[in-house]
Amino acid sequence: MEPPKRLIRTVGSGEPSSRLHHPHWTIRDEDLSKDLMGSRTITMKNHETLQRLEEILQLNFIFTWNVILELTKSDVHPEFPATLWEPIHALAELVRSQPEHLLGADLWSPLQYTARTSNKGNEESFFCNIIKPLLHAAFGEYDGKGDRLNCNPALDKELLLPDYSVTIDWYDRTKGEHYLIVCETKPPGASQLELDADYIKPPNMMKLSLDRQIKQGYSESMVIGILVQGWKVLVFYMCLEHEAIYEIKPMGHFDLIVDRMQLCKLINICPILLEAKNIMEASMKHLQQRPSSETSYKAQFTRPSYDIQPMYIYSTAEVVDGEDGDTEVPN
Repeated sequence: MEPPKRLIRTVGSGEPSSRLHHPHWTIRDEDLSKDLMGSRTITMKNHETLQRLEEILQLNFIFTWNVILELTKSDVHPEFPATLWEPIHALAELVRSQPEHLLGADLWSPLQYTARTSNKGNEESFFCNIIKPLLHAAFGEYDGKGDRLNCNPALDKELLLPDYSVTIDWYDRTKGEHYLIVCETKPPGASQLELDADYIKPPNMMKLSLDRQIKQGYSESMVIGILVQGWKVLVFYMCLEHEAIYEIKPMGHFDLIVDRMQLCKLINICPILLEAKNIMEASMKHLQQRPSSETSYKAQFTRPSYDIQPMYIYSTAEVVDGEDGDTEVPN
């Protein structure tokens, strides 16, 4: 997937300091926490000219895996099992669990999507006819109504409601819901501006959701993100293993299936979605229980979020829309 040409700037009050108070994350002899916080400090000082996705996310202490690998000067990527029986077993399990979705005509036919001409119609039909059946095949047995995240009301339209989600009520329902999976979708005909916006939206929603899980006392919390950009799909998760370092780790990527001749793609798709489902179910099992009297030790690792105020930045760093926010987003 090509990197964005234009990006959404993330600004606001948030947390201006990168100072750490707990043990640092070190790899071999390198202090990775110090490197990441130093990078973020530079980003804060130069936020008026942000042009890279990684820099924008750093304002919320969100770091992509590529940034971490770059700082560690490592070319080593996690190795995933490559034996044949695992993807075949995953395919069989998914087909057995939801055959009516996997074999239904709507899943394989993009014609209903391409037949419409309006942008709104295109996006809605693309999601309903292609994306939603696939996600329902993997996660449809779970609740996904998704209350809005607790954020600045002025930002609701842009930020607070994912295209698809899996949620669970807090033990105290008056406090709303936990987001376990968030998905953002843009159809193949989307503009570059729309695609760029979706690079920023899911990580910020995931951070807010992760903070809420930790607040309930769940130390092993993870939130799944799914980003659909045209016919390509990225799946990743966010975790908080070290102070102030919200990591985005890739789980895999695949191309969507557009007709029955491409059924073999399920061998690549199913293991990724099943891994996401396993992580989601582990979180759900814990969060369904009342929290213990002790809060999570990771509560000390969290940081406030920045206001997510859209501002488009071109290669010349010219601001063409929006103003800096000044309201802190509650965790």
